Amino acid sequence: MIAIRPFTIVTRYGKSFPFQCYDQPYLGYPLGLEVSSSIRGSRPDLIASIFLALILIGVPVNVLSNRLYENSWTIGEWLISYSGGFVRRGLPGTAIYNLVNLSGLSPTLLIWIASLLLYIILAWLLASFCRGKLEASLLLSPMILLGPVVSNNLVRKDILMLVAYGLCLHIIRNQRRSDLGMGLMAAMLINLLSSIAILSHELYGFWALPSLIAILSLSPPRNQITASSCLRGLTVLSPAILVLLACLYFRGSPLQARLIHESWQHLSPTVRSLGTLWDSSPPDGAIQAIGWSTSKAFALPLAALREVSSGLWVPAVWMLTIYLCINFFIGRGDRSTKSFKRFVVLSQFIAIAPLFIVGYDFGRWIFIWVTSSALLYGFLSAGPNHAWVPAEEARRSSAVTSRLFPGIDRRGYCNIILIFLGIPRCCWTVAQFWHCTPIAYLSVLIKDLKIFYSLGFSAVFTP
Repeated sequence: MIAIRPFTIVTRYGKSFPFQCYDQPYLGYPLGLEVSSSIRGSRPDLIASIFLALILIGVPVNVLSNRLYENSWTIGEWLISYSGGFVRRGLPGTAIYNLVNLSGLSPTLLIWIASLLLYIILAWLLASFCRGKLEASLLLSPMILLGPVVSNNLVRKDILMLVAYGLCLHIIRNQRRSDLGMGLMAAMLINLLSSIAILSHELYGFWALPSLIAILSLSPPRNQITASSCLRGLTVLSPAILVLLACLYFRGSPLQARLIHESWQHLSPTVRSLGTLWDSSPPDGAIQAIGWSTSKAFALPLAALREVSSGLWVPAVWMLTIYLCINFFIGRGDRSTKSFKRFVVLSQFIAIAPLFIVGYDFGRWIFIWVTSSALLYGFLSAGPNHAWVPAEEARRSSAVTSRLFPGIDRRGYCNIILIFLGIPRCCWTVAQFWHCTPIAYLSVLIKDLKIFYSLGFSAVFTP
């Protein structure tokens, strides 16, 4: 059985109230609260508290650091639009373009608002699904909520995709399968959310749709997947699958990338830029990547096979990182719990594995993989009487996988390993790894705050 430790929440004004927490993360306490132990001298979850503090400070710093057109992989990713015709990833940029054109607001301001709201919703979804099932130190770690903050990925569409996935699971969890009308409405909402996510970034179709299809294919009472039930799952999500196929077909071209770039030149008074906005072609980044050929997209991960940093073969480091993430996720617990965690995280890794071949941002794939695994595990382990818990056979794992991935018990000093875990967005080097560790991120925050101070308040907070 999983132990539960009681804590006491103590406010700055001295008022206290009890709070049960071991595997039960509480992600909503504000800066005015602190966690203290209340039983047998047991220690509070210090690591989780450190991670939470870094998140509360790092989120606004991360957002404010991405405010220019030259932040081409963050701000630029949101600015991809249909100005050059239908193209993958263009839905959010089209909405932002039309809002800016109508209101005169800064696109950066709209991107900031969207990024912050999506991050808050993701934290709420993780708390909703994983309370009592996964430890706070895991959910707040660099693998999940702290990850996009320390790797400067907060202002990207990854969180939008994860929020859409979590909301789809939330709809499935709360709908009644016996109610046909409710089932049809749920199917429509799931397809709508999935289509929005795919039109924002087509990678959603690779890592999210497989598990959604599998869940919708489960046949009661034993929740097994048969050929007919799998066909039903594919049929239910066929609109989202068609949207994915359309995005894969309309990949984009250099001409479309240039037309998108020129469309933002027409709204130049609202766009902050150091000058590249007026270049004839877009800066190296997300907009330009729309025009990349398939061969160039494959060339980047292949080039990573030859990368070496300080004598370390980079692919081996990434494989070690993945191995550690699997074992951190499995953690501790009884045999059944660990087997189920192992089943979920490995199944989700199989779904996302193609991204490591077609994309170069290995750190982003790890963040999406572990976070989606947490949402999926919380959904599937809702309770023994829950209609969507898979058959008992799915909880078992072979002796080989059990020995390869035994899980890491993060109690005591083992939990400290997490503060030395660095997962860069891509381009692994020793320096990038160190800067993405929680223990070193504090110095990065101090450096950024000094830059903000030198620039002046108005220069930083003006989108």
